[in-house]
Amino acid sequence: MRPIDADFLLAGNCPLPSNDPLTLEELRELDGEPVYIVGINGSRASGWGLVCCKARACQTFFAWYLFFEWYGKTWIAYRRRPEEGSSCGDA
Repeated sequence: MRPIDADFLLAGNCPLPSNDPLTLEELRELDGEPVYIVGINGSRASGWGLVCCKARACQTFFAWYLFFEWYGKTWIAYRRRPEEGSSCGDA
């Protein structure tokens, strides 16, 4: 294994994976992992949360549960925070 070249990474030569909204199946595969939540259709829920498959929900850092059954109706999730100017939320 070769060492990581920080200059290479800082120069933007290592593209990040796509940050499209996760599908419900992808979300379920991230059990215990953090995701960035964006409220849609008037929901104000947004911020980081943890996927909890046992509860069939994401738990936000405000102790709210956003249930999978509402996914795509009132909230969506991303692997990382969407960049400013991207078309997400209230779409």
